[in-house]
Amino acid sequence: MRRLYSAVILVAFGGAIVQADVIQPFVPATDIQIQIRTEVLLSAPDKFQYRYTIFSSTASHQKVRQFFVETGGVPVVAVTPPGWHFVGISNVLTANWGAKVVGDIMPGSSLGGFVLSASGPPRIARTFTRGLAPLVAVESEGDIPPRIPSTYEDAIIELTVGPSTFTFTDPSSAIDRLIALKHQSASLGWLRGEEFIKQLDKKLDQAKKALAEGKGFKARKKLKQFVKKLEHQRKKQQERQKEASEKGKEKRDEHAREDKRFIDDNAFFLLKVNAEFIISKLPAKPKDKEEEREDKDDDE
Repeated sequence: MRRLYSAVILVAFGGAIVQADVIQPFVPATDIQIQIRTEVLLSAPDKFQYRYTIFSSTASHQKVRQFFVETGGVPVVAVTPPGWHFVGISNVLTANWGAKVVGDIMPGSSLGGFVLSASGPPRIARTFTRGLAPLVAVESEGDIPPRIPSTYEDAIIELTVGPSTFTFTDPSSAIDRLIALKHQSASLGWLRGEEFIKQLDKKLDQAKKALAEGKGFKARKKLKQFVKKLEHQRKKQQERQKEASEKGKEKRDEHAREDKRFIDDNAFFLLKVNAEFIISKLPAKPKDKEEEREDKDDDE
């Protein structure tokens, strides 16, 4: 015999657990198609600003109502866009925002202004985005209602960039970390192009070697060249995308076939800001004339 069931919904929001008996089932809050765009700035020594913009596709069937970012346990100061409120840090270490009724992100629209300021340099982190899911009564068979996922399971999960607990102790370990982040970026598809990746590897290897030889100024220069390669490739991509958008689909397809090098925003800010962080810790000037002469080597 079929009957309506009574479910107990536990909602975790900002660390608070709210229990409610309802005669309606769980409805997923994931009927949204979104993109998270992240920008990271080294605003001052050991001060990082993480800025997030949410884009909701016209194919979304729900309004965007909640947005969470992993903080890694780092203390953060949050800025909140109009129409939203900052709920705080949850017990699973995410910074949680929730929309007021007028602040929901409608399908086909976007909203920026989600900002975290922290002392930790960038790492790969997760975001959790949830739509506004109505409760709709349905019939169910059996005496046991279906398991209701947690808030963090019932979300669109995206990998992006967020604050870390990394503390600078020595340049060599910081470069090792940067090398690892570069490898992870490539494995995630955030970096593409065999030759491009080899060039990035070369600069990091040269910086590490220079440090081992006690040539801090040369290491600093190689890291600057690493950043310039990231910036050059990103600028080149943006110019090609602009040209392709002006010339239509045929030109876009042509560029897609031709351009094997690629860096997305996540990899760009993850690698660039971590490199700049290391540069800020290294000597700004050559220690002696010999090191200055050696610095005039290849600029590959």
